[in-house]
Formats: sequence, structure tokens, C-alpha cells
Amino acid sequence: MRTILLTVALLAVGCGEPAFTLSPGVVDVADVTETVYHVEGLHPSEYLDVERDLQLRDGLEVWIGGQAAHIVRADATGLFVRLDAPLARGFYDAELRGPLQLFSSDALEVTETVPDGALHDGGDLDAGLFDAGDPMDASEPDSGSSDSGSSDAAIEPPFDASAPDGGAPDVGLPDAGPDSGPVDSGLLDSGLVDSGIPDSGFDAGPTDSGIPDSGFDAGTIDSGLPDSGIPDSGFDAGPPPGTRALALGKQHSAHVRGDGTLWVWGANGSGQLGLGDGVDRETPVRLGAASDWVQVTAGDSVTCALSAGGALYCAGRNREGQLGVGDTTDRSSLTRVDPGRNWSDVSCGSNHCCGIDATGSGYCWGSGAAGRLGIGDASDRSSPTLVPGSWLQIAPGHDDTCGIQTDGSLWCWGAGPMTPTRVGSSVGWISLDAGQGSRCALTTTGELWCWGDNAEGQLGVGDTASRSSPTRVGARSDWGLVATGSKHACGITADRRLHCWGKGSQGRTGLGHSGDTSSPQLIGAPSAVRIVAAGEQHTCAVDYAEQVWCWGKGAQGRLGLGSDTSDRDVPTPLP
Repeated sequence: MRTILLTVALLAVGCGEPAFTLSPGVVDVADVTETVYHVEGLHPSEYLDVERDLQLRDGLEVWIGGQAAHIVRADATGLFVRLDAPLARGFYDAELRGPLQLFSSDALEVTETVPDGALHDGGDLDAGLFDAGDPMDASEPDSGSSDSGSSDAAIEPPFDASAPDGGAPDVGLPDAGPDSGPVDSGLLDSGLVDSGIPDSGFDAGPTDSGIPDSGFDAGTIDSGLPDSGIPDSGFDAGPPPGTRALALGKQHSAHVRGDGTLWVWGANGSGQLGLGDGVDRETPVRLGAASDWVQVTAGDSVTCALSAGGALYCAGRNREGQLGVGDTTDRSSLTRVDPGRNWSDVSCGSNHCCGIDATGSGYCWGSGAAGRLGIGDASDRSSPTLVPGSWLQIAPGHDDTCGIQTDGSLWCWGAGPMTPTRVGSSVGWISLDAGQGSRCALTTTGELWCWGDNAEGQLGVGDTASRSSPTRVGARSDWGLVATGSKHACGITADRRLHCWGKGSQGRTGLGHSGDTSSPQLIGAPSAVRIVAAGEQHTCAVDYAEQVWCWGKGAQGRLGLGSDTSDRDVPTPLP
């Protein structure tokens, strides 16, 4: 037997997006307080091509920065390790050490190194069943009661048990100890956690502020913004982290990369790219020097972005007050919205935006036409204005808005009712998106339901008849993400495959033609998609190698493909 040292490249992620890009053989670790990580991409069979009689023995070791990482669990679902001490942000050697035994041959051939993997914030891991790992959780939902991220800073080793925690309750900040069940008393953690009774708030990152975790789910169904990858089979409440990292406006695009930097391209006539001028960009340009962005959203001519600390900034057209900065003057640089508020979520429609703060309170601002702000009148608002309810997600559309409250109920307003009005009686809704006259939402069981205008088949229900109430799209129950555009939509299923439907002009559905389709159609490439966003006449997606793909109308450089601004009818990788 001999011991062979293999050096691999890893990608470490702290308590949430962003990640940090690496050079081969080193790992860049973000500041973290958690000590347990999910190591993605370290299944030897995936990166070693060896003689058939060569076996990897049980003595596998992972070393990061000269520190041995204790293996908590290693099997087909993933590799989970614990570090005795968190690593400060910086570059470290990453090593995989394993004693390899040769039986009838002395030859070891390494044909390729491991692709960039990831260390995911696993908190101190959930009790009970582990998740099946990144990019999507394929097994049972979590059965434990502990939080993910760094909530509960004094979790009992090695991780929480299924009984309610015995420490101090949350008060909106990290616990001094684990929760004291059966129900937390502050701005709390995730859904059916602790003793199985929902918390009053939602799970966050280090401060339970509503910022998505990068790790694993806590409880049966989270009641806040969920964790890594596509929702697991227990299904998270809300879109996974990073799925808000891609946004398309009417003629522009924005993307938060894995390293937390924000990139923009396309039309900039109203300063919506936030670059300080009104010049269009035909390729992605980095916006500012910050590297702590976690979310971006786009309206017709507006871009808003959210930092890891809960600070919200907006730029672009402001004639209806849609920037939320207290006036109606356009801004060509990012301007902070309501500096005293800690935001956890933001989303923009055509000319209005809505956000949720760390307490679950919802606010809308911008054009009030047709009652789209949900505050009882049709007046514009230039500052965030409270919308009654406790909100998980709010999705502005064109002249209306829909949202999901923390109890899983669905509500809509605008283009009719001027205050939130409940849609049906179900409490099983987890995420939604609103386009121009159409809306789509996901349930806890992975079903996709759409309603509204359907002249081009944008509801995906197999015909072109409009629907006034949610109608199920096909029989699949593995939908993990949906994005609605002007008259088309796209969704990602649990196998990571991308499907699009609706109006096909300019090639926006990516199917190689400009015809309409009234049911979801599989996109051939990219074959594994993490994020998708739909604009008015273009669509973009990000794959698991963080390659951005765009298609549809190319004018103003909105596809990011350079001086060639012609339309594309199939997904085209950005240079």
C-alpha cells in the first residue's frame, strides 16, 4: 500500500453567496463562523480515471490551509467535513489525501483534476437526515430541528438533536445558544423546526435577517428564503439562494457572480446599469468594487441590488418613484433605499418594486396605477410604503402584484383590487414570479401553476385560453424554479433541465425558431441549469460552471454578446 497526495482546486463558500473564484491548487475561504461544510465535487470516481484494480481506501483525508478537515459523512450523496477552527478569508492549499491500494498494477493514471467544487455552509448540519447535497436535494427533506447558516452560534456538538433546543430564543440576532422551543419568540429561523411548530419569521444567515443561507435546510419546510440548489423533495419556501442572482429588465441584464461581484449589460438610457452614465454596454461590465452582493432585480429601466448586510440600492428611471429614494429624479449610480431598514428580499416589475425587510414586513413603491402597490389607492409612492401582511415573497408584475405570506397563502392586488386579496385557500405555495399579465407559482409538492393572459401560450397549459385562477402546468411534480417574462416563461426541473414556452418571436424561448409553444419544451443546451431569468424579449440562464447563456432579442446589447447584436434563437454562451 502507498499513500499518494492529490492536490485539487476547491471553491469555498461562507455563510451565503457570494463565492470566491480560485486558482488551481488553492482554496479561497470566506469569513465564516460555521465549522461544518459540504464539499462538492470530491467524489474520486468523478475526477480520477485509474486502473480498474485500484481502490480508494477508507482513510480519505481532506486538508485545507494545513488544517485537517474531519469527515462527518462521505457517501454517494456528498462529502461533509468539519473544521476545528473557521478559516479567515484568504488563499489556502487544498489537499485530498487518500491511501490507495494497488492489487495487480503499480500504474496510477490521473487523467484530469477535479472541476471546481464547493464548500457549502452546512451550519452544524441538520439533525436527522442530511440533504442529498448540491446542486439539488434529491432525497427526503430534512427531519431535524437545527438551523442552517450560522444562526444558533452555540449549537451543541456535533449538531442539533431533534428535540427543541434549550438555549435563548432568537431576537433577530444570532442566538447566544440554540432556540428554546416549542415556538421561537423573535425574528426567527426556518419553517417547521424546533418542535415542529413554524417560527414567526424566517431563516437567514448570520443574523436571521432574511438573507438566504448557502447551506442546508432546517426543518421540514423552510418558511423563509431557502438554501442551496433547487428545492429538495420537501421543498423550500421561496427560491433558492443565487436564483435571485440573475435579472433581466426590458432591454438590460444583470448578474451577481459567485464571487459576489455585480455585472451589468444592455440598454442604459435611463442610467439603469448604475455605471454613472447613459451609455449602453454590449458586454458585461462590473458595477463598482463591492463583492458582497447577494441579489439583483430589474424593472423596465431599473436595477436594484441587495448586499449581504441587508442594504438595498437602486439605479435608473425614477419618474414614478420606482427607485424608492424619496424623489422622482433618475439616478445613473446606485443609490441606497431607506438606509435605516434591513432588507431581505427585493423584486421589481415594470415600473414598481417591492421588498421585504428582516421582520417579514412588505413594502412597495413606484407607480401606483391600477392599485399595483397594494396600499388602497392608485397614487405613486417614491418611498417604500407598508403593505399589510407578513410576507415570504412579493413579485411585482406589469400592472399588478402577487405575494406569498409566511403561512404559504397566495395573495394578489392591482388591475382590480387595490389591497392584497387572497387567491384560493391553499397554504402550500412556496415561490412565484410575475410577468406582463401572467403569473406562475410553485407549490411545496413541486407542482407548477400559472394564470392570467395566455394568447401566446405563456401559461404552458397546452392551449391559448386565458385563466383567471391558477391552473396546473402538466403533471410534473419536480419543478424547482420558474421565471416569467413579457409573454413567455421558463422553468427548471429537479434534473437541472431547462424548459421554456410561450411567445417565440425574436427566439426568446430558445427553441431554435420563432414560433409560439403552449406547453413546456425542453432546451437542449445548456444541459444543467442553475438559474434562469426572463425579460421582455430575451432570456438568460446560468449553468453550474457559472457560464451565462442568453438568447432572444439582441438590440442594445442586452444579450451581452458584444458588437454582434443580432437576435439569437438558441442559448448562446457569453464570451
